[in-house]
Amino acid sequence: MLEDPSYEETRILNSIPYQTHEAVLHTDKQIMPSTTLAWASWNYHIPETSDGLEHLSEQTPMVTYHLNRLHDIQNTKDDLFLTLNRNHHIDSKKIINTYQFRYPLFTSTGRMAQKKFREISGHNRTYYCGAYWYNGSHEDGVNSAIRVARRFGIFF
Repeated sequence: MLEDPSYEETRILNSIPYQTHEAVLHTDKQIMPSTTLAWASWNYHIPETSDGLEHLSEQTPMVTYHLNRLHDIQNTKDDLFLTLNRNHHIDSKKIINTYQFRYPLFTSTGRMAQKKFREISGHNRTYYCGAYWYNGSHEDGVNSAIRVARRFGIFF
């Protein structure tokens, strides 16, 4: 996105790898636990292996967010869900939309790049903020923006 990044900006920012995730907005309840009392705001899917045993995926998270519960949505005909990386299990007739996102993949190389934030942020009139400078949560994005704001003398 930078027109003329410095060598250090390129080196440090390219050290933070990203992974593509597919998010599907849908109304398919079949992807949720069979007992509605077990529904949570975040529902993690544990895939079965070819031997029939369940395991946690090491590659990509498979989560379904129950948006009605998560965002207190009450006036909808159907429950709304957002499912990450499990689109092949969703009834295609119940898909509202599909989105592609790229999230930081936290590796040891990426962690080392995070520690070099001060080497590039604030240089060349460029300041960096984003959840990728911390642990990837929305709150980390806010904390990152606060760190930049403090560089401008704005305190919260």
